[in-house]
Order: sequence, then C-alpha cells, then structure tokens
Amino acid sequence: MKIKMPSERRWDYKSFFAEVKPTDKGKHYFCHPLQNNDNGHCFGCSNVGIKLRHPASGGYEEGNVDSGFPFSTDGDSD
Repeated sequence: MKIKMPSERRWDYKSFFAEVKPTDKGKHYFCHPLQNNDNGHCFGCSNVGIKLRHPASGGYEEGNVDSGFPFSTDGDSD
C-alpha cells in the first residue's frame, strides 16, 4: 500500500497483512502493518506451501495442524 504520513512530504510503500473471515454476526476484518522481521506462523498457508508473511504478534486465524487453504477451524469439511 502506498501511504503518506501527515508529517512527511513523500509517499512511501508499506506492506500489510489483511484477513476477512465470516462469523455468525457477519464478517470479521483484520488488517495489520507488517514489519521487516514479521514471520508469524499459519498452518493453513504452510501446510499447502503458500509463502505469505503474517504478523509476529498474531491476531489472525492460524488454523490447526490439519488445516489446508482456505481452511475452517470449526470442523466443517467444505
């Protein structure tokens, strides 16, 4: 994403991790800026070989050992 901080004149590029997941009450949105050293774990991505950076601080759906992508953590097989 291209961003401009209010105190600066130039635009800069910043990477973000974003996730949207359905819930009983609608959708849950998670968006977090990524730092250079972020390398959080996600079973859903790693189990199928997707190389996607995740926030080290968590806050996103990590799945479980048997997860694929896209994955569900409620036991549904669809």
